Amino acid sequence: MRITTEEDVNQMYKETLRGGIFGGAKAFLVIGFCSVIAQWAWPYYRGLTLPIKTYGVVAATTAGTVISAERRMLDYERRKHKKEAYLARRRRQEIFSAGTTGSAES
Repeated sequence: MRITTEEDVNQMYKETLRGGIFGGAKAFLVIGFCSVIAQWAWPYYRGLTLPIKTYGVVAATTAGTVISAERRMLDYERRKHKKEAYLARRRRQEIFSAGTTGSAES
């Protein structure tokens, strides 16, 4: 069981927020570039109304923001609890190797 302090929660919030901001900006730049190219090269896209185009850009940017924030939070969790994970894995290996040695006391 992981006990989190207020400081850990605040740091995780900062990391998640930072990931969301960078991911959202990156997604907006990529989808904005794709939208400009589609406007230039694809007649069907030019025929779409502005609200539909805007919805597509906003939806893709939102998805990029959420995905990036989630990844950043999970990376923070992995870094924070790397030592705990190592010790737990080591304990599991010791238990497994002790149980499979074949030496049973009778």
